[in-house]
Amino acid sequence: MFNFTNQLDAILLLSGYCITKYRIKIYITIMKYRTFANKEQLSAIGLGCMSMSHAYGVPDDPESIETLHLALDLGINFWDTADVYGNGKNEELISNVLRTNRDKIFIATKFGFRATADGKLSTFDGSPAYVKLAVEASLKRLKIDTIDYTMPTVSTQMSRLKKWLVRWLNW
Repeated sequence: MFNFTNQLDAILLLSGYCITKYRIKIYITIMKYRTFANKEQLSAIGLGCMSMSHAYGVPDDPESIETLHLALDLGINFWDTADVYGNGKNEELISNVLRTNRDKIFIATKFGFRATADGKLSTFDGSPAYVKLAVEASLKRLKIDTIDYTMPTVSTQMSRLKKWLVRWLNW
């Protein structure tokens, strides 16, 4: 249906821009926001940053930085990453835009997987000692003092969550 040449094309299209071979038509859109935890105003569209440095081909840092700036310009203030994306490289990449725009971005990061030196995921570790190490390492890579939201990597905990949430999610 759509043939995106890069991440920027995809975010432009989703944000109301029409991309043609020779020009970009701009449509005015208004970002909607939702209240989180009774105080934070988060964009209804979040930016998942995994593909910028993990899993989908060769990372393109300049394009990813451009995408982060565009997302911010479009009012997308909820960004999601994880410590294992690119074996920490994703958080380092995001920090290039995050640290100078900290008051504009709500950052969520996940933890729990242990990775080998070559970046392959090995085991899940939800112990308090590892959680502390993971959060401290994420803070260092993100170059910030506090993380807005963190949680265990959900896919690793699905069986536990399923047991806890079965009444509410009707699984």
